[in-house]
Amino acid sequence: MPLSRSFCLLFSVTLMAFWNASKSAVQAKPALSEPSVEDSVLEALQNKILVWNTDTSVARRRVANHRFVQDLGRLIRSDVAWDFPWSELYPVSALNSPDGQWKILTWSVQLEQNARRHYGCLFDQEGRLYPLLDQQANRFEVDTIYEGQQWPGAVYFEILPFTATHAGLPCYAVIGYDAREPFCQRKVVDWICPDTHQNRALLGAPLIRVGSKTQTRLQLIYPRDVRVQMNWDDEQKLIYFDHLISRGLDPSSADFDYIPDGSFDGLVWENGFLTFREIPNYQPSR
Repeated sequence: MPLSRSFCLLFSVTLMAFWNASKSAVQAKPALSEPSVEDSVLEALQNKILVWNTDTSVARRRVANHRFVQDLGRLIRSDVAWDFPWSELYPVSALNSPDGQWKILTWSVQLEQNARRHYGCLFDQEGRLYPLLDQQANRFEVDTIYEGQQWPGAVYFEILPFTATHAGLPCYAVIGYDAREPFCQRKVVDWICPDTHQNRALLGAPLIRVGSKTQTRLQLIYPRDVRVQMNWDDEQKLIYFDHLISRGLDPSSADFDYIPDGSFDGLVWENGFLTFREIPNYQPSR
């Protein structure tokens, strides 16, 4: 079994094992007293993050992240998970769905050289937990819906303040960043759709309109030495992002040789879709 596949399975099995064990523990034992914010749980998680985020050893980063996942499973199954101060676990990104039903956790760990692997899950207050498993062979194809076990992987740093619907499922629009590859990086507008009937999370929904086409997501791919903006503007009710043009330096790298030209494009939320608009005179307020 390839290393990437076995590592993804290990993450899923570890997280779900702690989740399932908690159900038996709750039935067999009286509830433990709730830990406070000052409890050692927070400090233990922060210590493991420090290792997998800064240590120079790949082996130590890998072990620390594995133990972090174990501790995360214990925390998510506890009574304090929903009100836990997730923002204190930087650089783990913790987003709340706009309808207040789900929490979405994502992070990335550098494993070899400049290669990074993403980790994530979403959970609710009803005991549902859906791991997101980074399949590095997958890309963010703009016409594909992935299951959580086929996740292309990204750290989602922003969630939009509305809930869309597709195929009867709630869909949350998120903006993410993917820096897994050594020569390029990407930003993506994606949808996360919890499917409680099938006990899974779906990534992507045909709710983005670009011209006459409908897409499941939108992505920008650009070189590592370039900064690209992509954010939600709450006043204008749109996602703004840099308009990219080719700099034509290397034909062999044409797929990721695009740079900003100083103007912006946008996705406007209207009639249940994010619709592409050119906004050349737009200036970000932040």
